[in-house]
Amino acid sequence: MVHTPMWMAGVATAAVVLAGVGFALAAEGATPAGGVSATVPAPAPGTRLLLRDGWRLQSSVLVKEDGPVVSTGQFSPAGWHATTVPSTVLAALIRGGVYPDIRVGLNGLKVPDSSDEFNRAHDLAKFSHLPGGRNPWKDP
Repeated sequence: MVHTPMWMAGVATAAVVLAGVGFALAAEGATPAGGVSATVPAPAPGTRLLLRDGWRLQSSVLVKEDGPVVSTGQFSPAGWHATTVPSTVLAALIRGGVYPDIRVGLNGLKVPDSSDEFNRAHDLAKFSHLPGGRNPWKDP
């Protein structure tokens, strides 16, 4: 089986593919096909259901399940990184403590670049959070 890195968002009844970036994004309390999750009550008519909070993020390399499984109410994103939307992957990983805050000192040099050549030149692969020092931006 060929692994195609991508983002997956598990919201409501569908998995949404977002531009081949390489991380999976799941909503806590995602709903099974055709229904509403028991953990997320349906909003009253005329009210809003805010979707900003309750998201989890994980590299698609580390996600063993596929989109239809991630999108069900039975899926549990255990070990995934908590985040809010909108957010970038890097911002979520910094908030989760995977990478240091790049706005402080030389912390930007402790985050792998999307360029493998740049990573080799500056020995940045050692900072990858993925097994084997894989490039988290190019080969997620």
